[in-house]
Amino acid sequence: MTNTKSSSISGLKIHEQVPVSEDSTITVKLTNPPLLVPEVNKRGVLQTAETVNIGSQVQAQWEGMDDPDMDPSLVGKEGKLNWVCSLPAQGKLNLTLAWEVVCPYGTNIVGLEE
Repeated sequence: MTNTKSSSISGLKIHEQVPVSEDSTITVKLTNPPLLVPEVNKRGVLQTAETVNIGSQVQAQWEGMDDPDMDPSLVGKEGKLNWVCSLPAQGKLNLTLAWEVVCPYGTNIVGLEE
């Protein structure tokens, strides 16, 4: 991403989405940015998701984290995330989204291109 303007940009929100499996034998794990999906701990308490700082100009967060009416147990379940960026005048920024798919050998996965 490049800011070709002579003024800085702050609070730029970029929407992304990773695949979400509908098959329990197939898991999709987000590897970059290193966001964690909220889970219930051993005490039965839901651990909330947190924003992850990616350098000084970028934060990553699950979609809906900044919405006070969002059910915390649903955060990250749809695979939607946001990059919140600040870019100086004439500045450049690279964002990397990566995930891994784990499944039994020979599983037919529809919609995943090699």
